Amino acid sequence: MTFADRYVRVSPRLSGCSLVPRSNVENPCQYLQPPQKPGAFLDRWQLDDIATLLSQFGITQHWQRQGFQQLQLDTRCGGGQFTLDITADKEVLLCLNTWLEYLYIDAKSKSYPSLAVERLILQNPHAQTTQLAVGQTHPSSELLRKLFPLFRYFASQCGARFITAIAEYFHTAYIFAKKMRFIDAEMQAIFQQICSDLNATTRAKVNQISLAFEEHRVTRNGKIYLWPTELMYYDLDKATLDEKPFLCRDHFEMQTDI
Repeated sequence: MTFADRYVRVSPRLSGCSLVPRSNVENPCQYLQPPQKPGAFLDRWQLDDIATLLSQFGITQHWQRQGFQQLQLDTRCGGGQFTLDITADKEVLLCLNTWLEYLYIDAKSKSYPSLAVERLILQNPHAQTTQLAVGQTHPSSELLRKLFPLFRYFASQCGARFITAIAEYFHTAYIFAKKMRFIDAEMQAIFQQICSDLNATTRAKVNQISLAFEEHRVTRNGKIYLWPTELMYYDLDKATLDEKPFLCRDHFEMQTDI
């Protein structure tokens, strides 16, 4: 995604908030930390630094137990975006696209520094399964539990208040929801109602729901409901946004036929 795509095309579609690039922010409640190593990942970490962190957080050891002994790391930055790629045997294990930006919250009328996770691929090419989710070429590496503390570390060192993500698929939102919630109270209630109505209790069922969204087979009160573009967040201060509770009274169904 380009700078213009993110701030011109995506940001206006979000409910309850908008995305603000570092260059355009005005009077935020606090500022992101200044760059320490311009050109490095998140303007702070060189490849050797990242390799050390991966080991400290137990991530390298996780991949080694899965049979990946020689990891290759690569970083790229440009246009405000920072990318970290980790491969082994020419197979992608991780692809992380991030932005350092500000999140303007309508209810607060303030901008907060944020580490945005735009794209996250976590996969295990050695694993065998027939239960791939939409958008997957290999099964998940089951690494998010170990990776999320590293995200918190990145965010805190950069001076971010929030970690944010826009879940492209339902199953992505379901995984993120273990640590994050939708910033829009109505969308959070809708998501919880979808999980309840469609019985999202197993990985197989979650994958089926995600596929149904892609095939336009999910209905809301009898009408096709498309998976929305909405933002999820994690607050490093572990505070709430004092959002007004929203009760979703809608009914969601998943059609079996396209």
